[in-house]
Amino acid sequence: MIELEKAIEILLENCMEMKREITVSLIDLDGRILSEDIYAKLDNPPFNRSPLDGYSFNHISSKGADENRPIEIKIVGEICAGDYFEKNIEVGECVRIMTGAMIPENCTCVLRQEDIEEKNGNIIVLKELKLYENFCHRGEDIKFGELILKKGTKLNYTHVGILATMGISQVKVFDIPTVGILSTGDELTDISNELKPGKIYDSNLYVIASRIKNLGMNYKIFGSYGDNPEEVKNIIKENIGDVDLFITTGGVSVGKKDILHEVVNLLEGSKLFWKIKIQPGTPVLASKQEGKILLSLSGNPFAALINLELLGRPILSKISRDKEINYRRETATLRGEFLKKSSNRRMLRGVYSDNKEVRIESNHHSSGEVLSTAGINCIIDIQPGTEKLSNGEKVKVILL
Repeated sequence: MIELEKAIEILLENCMEMKREITVSLIDLDGRILSEDIYAKLDNPPFNRSPLDGYSFNHISSKGADENRPIEIKIVGEICAGDYFEKNIEVGECVRIMTGAMIPENCTCVLRQEDIEEKNGNIIVLKELKLYENFCHRGEDIKFGELILKKGTKLNYTHVGILATMGISQVKVFDIPTVGILSTGDELTDISNELKPGKIYDSNLYVIASRIKNLGMNYKIFGSYGDNPEEVKNIIKENIGDVDLFITTGGVSVGKKDILHEVVNLLEGSKLFWKIKIQPGTPVLASKQEGKILLSLSGNPFAALINLELLGRPILSKISRDKEINYRRETATLRGEFLKKSSNRRMLRGVYSDNKEVRIESNHHSSGEVLSTAGINCIIDIQPGTEKLSNGEKVKVILL
């Protein structure tokens, strides 16, 4: 039996970051991990651009202008956004220009609409403009050849906007990991079947698949199997090559029908560890098969959930190259109390709030109970030897 942190260390040493790459269009990039550096294909803006509505001219045309010595500049055209003005603008000439429009050659400033008076086809300028006043330079945002997005970036809508600005329609990203899921136990019945005496519905299969999907991963459900080591071995062996992580539930303790130990031996893989020092979720078995981790969780619903969160998420974070998938820890103030002594390291259901307080919502803490998991968003991590937890006490929490 090993500490939780040591188990995580072993798992991370035995899994690899995703190497498969796929090409994805811009509209489907949100949340994907970039697998290549992206360099600018052009300048942005791609031309000198007006930041406002007004008139553009060579700043020399306004030299010496003030309220006592107004200067008239002749209007020779108009440019809207998307237009191109071919004529060269001479000193003493100007064009009316709209926000975002391309500034013509030889124009070195823009005077805003509110600051001029128009008269007889001229504008009346009452102040001297500086070189490049109200002037957006070509490439002042992004320069051609500049590194704009690094490999490993988790993409969101802002990155999509940058790529679209560059005229890039698709990029290479790392493929999303796929998790294989299988449950074991003679007592299990699929939810599509009638529940017979002595049987229970298989909830673990659906909880794990739902959580894997919620974390942004793909999954393949291989179904529920009885306590037949040979059959379970065959299913894993036939399918482990098609997934990046294989998760099973049930059959990991010391009972007569805890078959996963035998399954691991039949697969001839390498056992990484069995049992971790937490409660619930102690009997978890980890092994390595064909270069992939086989993570065999407890069959008790809350214990399986604890195992998935504390062990599965760090694996998926590394494989997917997505650091956000891993959980984070906080220190919170307990609102309520837990009077039971924790001889071992104990994990309790909790509800964490933004003011760094945590509540224990239920007195039902059994690893087989499911109703008390509804609405939880954290696990309260109680250290071994803790006599009790009192209201207002500082506790460690793991955010889900």
